[in-house]
Amino acid sequence: MSRYIPYILKWDDAPIDISHVFQNEKPAGRHGFVMVKGDKLVFEDGTPARFFGTLFNSGMNFCSHEHAEKVARRLAKFGLNIVRLHQLDSEWALPNIFTFERGPHENATHTLDPRSMERLDYLIYCLKQNGLYLYMDGINYRMFKSGDGVRNAWQLTERAAKPYSIFDPTMIELQKKYNRDLLTHYNPYTGLRYCDDPAVALFAMSTETTMFGTNWTVKIEPYKSELEARFRAWAAENGHTVDQVDLTDRSDPALRSFFVSLEQAYYTAMRDDLRMNGVRIPLCGDNWGYSVDHLTAQADNQFSDSHSYSYIGDHRRFMNDPISDKKHTLFVSYPFSRLAEKPFFISEWDMPWPNEYRAEAALFMASMASFQGFSGMTVHTYRYGCREEEAVTRRLGRDLVLGNSYYRGTFDTYNDPAKFGLFYHAALIMRRGDVREADQWVKVRLKNHTAYKPNSTASALPALMSGLIYEHKVSMLLDGMPDQGTACIDADEAGEDKAVLVSDTGELVRDLGQSIGTIDTPMTKAAYGFIGGKDIRLDGMAIKAKTDFGTIALSSLTPDPIDRSKNLLLTAVGRAQNTDFRAEPREDGGFRVVDSGRPPILVEAIEAEVRFQTDRRNLRVISIDDEGFITGTVKSWFDGDDFVIAIGQEFAQIYYLIQAQ
Repeated sequence: MSRYIPYILKWDDAPIDISHVFQNEKPAGRHGFVMVKGDKLVFEDGTPARFFGTLFNSGMNFCSHEHAEKVARRLAKFGLNIVRLHQLDSEWALPNIFTFERGPHENATHTLDPRSMERLDYLIYCLKQNGLYLYMDGINYRMFKSGDGVRNAWQLTERAAKPYSIFDPTMIELQKKYNRDLLTHYNPYTGLRYCDDPAVALFAMSTETTMFGTNWTVKIEPYKSELEARFRAWAAENGHTVDQVDLTDRSDPALRSFFVSLEQAYYTAMRDDLRMNGVRIPLCGDNWGYSVDHLTAQADNQFSDSHSYSYIGDHRRFMNDPISDKKHTLFVSYPFSRLAEKPFFISEWDMPWPNEYRAEAALFMASMASFQGFSGMTVHTYRYGCREEEAVTRRLGRDLVLGNSYYRGTFDTYNDPAKFGLFYHAALIMRRGDVREADQWVKVRLKNHTAYKPNSTASALPALMSGLIYEHKVSMLLDGMPDQGTACIDADEAGEDKAVLVSDTGELVRDLGQSIGTIDTPMTKAAYGFIGGKDIRLDGMAIKAKTDFGTIALSSLTPDPIDRSKNLLLTAVGRAQNTDFRAEPREDGGFRVVDSGRPPILVEAIEAEVRFQTDRRNLRVISIDDEGFITGTVKSWFDGDDFVIAIGQEFAQIYYLIQAQ
């Protein structure tokens, strides 16, 4: 029978501190600015730039000084080194970058509130001092106002008037001003403008903005008539005959080409303005691999980025499925959203609560991103706000609606043992390069521009080809791009249907039949999925678990590999839920939350025998609780060259330190 124990990751601290592994990486920026070199990000001094981090959402970016100091130290202890500052411009948040408090109505968004900026300045300073870099965004959820000079602003969507914001000259100028004001802002705590601070690493000029979104059609006047007139003029200039104009017809090649030209002009205008104002960091156009046409428009930007989730959902309906038995996972879209020869960054990923199988996600994502040679990743999201009351911080998720969205309460990860609790190992995998890059790079040429959408499960990409990403490094070739000597295939080529997917390095295995994934490297070894009752064997390590589902990971916390290390971290975590949480199936599929539960968070005690080979004969295993206290010495013994640990019985926790005495 399953046994659950309380385990709350405190908002202001971490039970274990692995920042010593990266002790020479503080403050952020010590290696100089981030630059692009081939398909990688590097620092000016030649040091590879590899990032693993999180995303601060809306109000979290404007926390108090004391809160900022504690959170920055906490992230460094978990091994993180980058934070994406996201949705600064969301009107529904408080504070936001335009409004510090709800007071007199100001019908404009063209001035950054100095009180909000002071808090953002100090947060950036704290993050920098603790070795954390910044990935900043342009337009997100800005609500344009009539006081900004925007026509019929009240009719435009809350999501930054998308897609009107791509082509309307007034909104484009407002965005250019916002980007300038933000990146040329002087931070008194660092003594630098943001654009002169090497800790500010990356910038995305827009977020999930495209002319190709089927839900974002242009209907509002006078924008619709103006866009039709521009299309007719463009068509005449480019030799196309146009009778009736249907701005929703994505099958019209002339209209598609016109939309590509609009997006290209938009990114060029933003990029040129930033460069003219001294911004030197790598720039991304948009972080959404929506379609090949959309990616074509971004080909001139310095790096590519995309988002994907294992079903967002909300309390009313959520998906409660694992990913360990699936070929088409949340990761599939990323390699096929990646432009060949450019660095790639995952700025949003998640398998959100209340999915009970989310403990699979962190190590699966980090190992695959490292195998694909990606430069970094940030989870969506750390928190939407910065409340400190235990009634909020000692339970998972929140029952809240923000900006007309019911799902935001599912996204907070900062206190989730099943997700954030595994970030120690994920950070080591990604930053230290524990999982090495693929041996072979395969480039896929995609020609069906209208059908292929990387983020869609209805993608025209053959299901068999999705297995390719687990075996080789994959990126996309647009028409006209040279393959530069690497293997190149067409997207309509079917791959081999395999139940066991093995990376060409041999370090990663996904056994879809057994619903298990494994990571097998000298510095980190892990198994995730339905591990119970299976005889899992890695190189120099074996796992026999009684608990049916979970993730068990072992990492060296020294420069030495596992078999010679004197300090190792063993983590075992699976299901985690609030006390008294209840959900039930829906007739139309999925589940709905009946009771979100109350504090404290409970985790299932993972019972298993873990053995690994080691040269050290003086090891002791101690269990660590959520406050960092030692709860006891865990039963362990030597069996020949194997060191054997019995976890999940006496002194069960999720963290176990294995240290030489």
